[in-house]
Amino acid sequence: MPDPGGLRLMRDAFPEWLVEDYAWYGSPMPDVVAVSAVPDAGFDLAAWTTPLTEATSFVDEGDVIDLGHRSFVVLHTPGHTAGSICLMDDEHGTIFTGDAIYVDARLGWEDREAFAASLIRLRDLDIRIAHSGHGRSFDATDLRSTADATLAALG
Repeated sequence: MPDPGGLRLMRDAFPEWLVEDYAWYGSPMPDVVAVSAVPDAGFDLAAWTTPLTEATSFVDEGDVIDLGHRSFVVLHTPGHTAGSICLMDDEHGTIFTGDAIYVDARLGWEDREAFAASLIRLRDLDIRIAHSGHGRSFDATDLRSTADATLAALG
């Protein structure tokens, strides 16, 4: 998927990959605009775009992000995208999965083999709760059943 930087709010300015994502996930496509409210009366819907950013640092497999009262281990989980990661808090049995896995919606991937390997890795983790980039949080049972169903569908 191309870099999502520079997204617009007006439907006619959506990039083709975003239109395809709406269709893939069965989401209703906005007729004209992707928002239902604006921050102030002078807000220019047609001119606004997501700001582009530059990375200030990078993380690798096994790096620890220490927040002082809590730390997370970086798990490289490619498949959805080549650089996908999850953040695991072993002490609390919590994982933040991003787009690597979520429940109640179809999963998407760029690399089928890497995605399958990441699902197997995630399925085998000892977790209590997972927080994903989309939808509700879920437990280990939901994680395993979603991983298994998706792996079966991948063939």
